[in-house]
Amino acid sequence: MIVRRFLLWARTAPAGARAAGAAALAGAYLRSDMSEDDRHEAETALIALVDDPSPLVRRAIAEEMAPSMHTPRTLALALAANQGDVAALVLAHSPVLTEADLVDAAAVGDMLAQRAIAMRRRLPLGACAALAEVGCEEALVTLAGNRTAEIPDFSLERMIERFGESGALRE
Repeated sequence: MIVRRFLLWARTAPAGARAAGAAALAGAYLRSDMSEDDRHEAETALIALVDDPSPLVRRAIAEEMAPSMHTPRTLALALAANQGDVAALVLAHSPVLTEADLVDAAAVGDMLAQRAIAMRRRLPLGACAALAEVGCEEALVTLAGNRTAEIPDFSLERMIERFGESGALRE
């Protein structure tokens, strides 16, 4: 019931207020003892807010939800497919994204998304290989500097084949 009222309010509220409200709803979803029905309503509302016209709202949700193991996978995927800075938060930090999700995001993401993936701690082999194959130069420089990434030898070779003239990458 409260979530429905929130969504009605969000239709006419200014962007800054919607962002604060979305962050509060995301925080409540993650940290409060909601009933199962309220939890489902909150999840539905958060997924609906991913389509909000204001990037402030989407970013507020991403900031709250990205680092949590309790983020619904559908919400994490929707945020990861969002515009660059919103997607980057989730791609860099979300523990609910799989290796396959990261590979897909590397293939379709912009420079911010690719760099966010490249800086993840303990980046798996498949995601490293995908970035080596399709990543922009900035993402590959970031990947090469990621000491926790599992970069296979063939991916290092591919990175040099693609951007060997880059002094930053060679370093």
